[in-house]
Amino acid sequence: MAWAAGSGLYNFVYPFNEKLSNAEISHTDQIIKLFKETMNITLNDYPQYSERMETTEVGFSYIGVNAEQTGYEFQIGLLTKQSVENGTMAILPLDNLKIIAPEDFKGKISNLKALNKTEDSNSEEDHFTRTIRVFLEVFDELSMDSTKASRECDIGIHVGLEDGVYKFKLSGHVTDLLDKLNKDVITDYLELVKKR
Repeated sequence: MAWAAGSGLYNFVYPFNEKLSNAEISHTDQIIKLFKETMNITLNDYPQYSERMETTEVGFSYIGVNAEQTGYEFQIGLLTKQSVENGTMAILPLDNLKIIAPEDFKGKISNLKALNKTEDSNSEEDHFTRTIRVFLEVFDELSMDSTKASRECDIGIHVGLEDGVYKFKLSGHVTDLLDKLNKDVITDYLELVKKR
């Protein structure tokens, strides 16, 4: 049920994302193991890319135990070659955003316009819409400054309801998705991928 995204060596990021998306994960150690196995296969098949693996980073969603150990919550994990070799994984704190920029992005993440708007911008929007807006605007800026990033965008969304966990995706050209968001019809384009 996981979503994953990354930057760096495509020959690694794509197969790792596919394997993680199809895996039944019950513990984060399995994700670290999957990363390591995929990395080893990639570096065996493409040894000339070993240096690019050093700068590859992957972020992924999963359902984990909350800090109080009283229930479950959606979490975001971050992995690199270095962290996997150390047997560790970073976990993004709740309500935080980690931007994994394309490897050819030369600007500073902190200077992105989408991250420097005043608090009252789009204050009428609900949390979901504001979050999607930030994602799309950041993606728009990054992909315009990168020759390696596509303008096609996929956003993975998990929703926990009483009857289960739903995995949705929102896909399309970033300009079209921003237009749908501005017309307040973005939720009409959510695609159900899986329910568990």
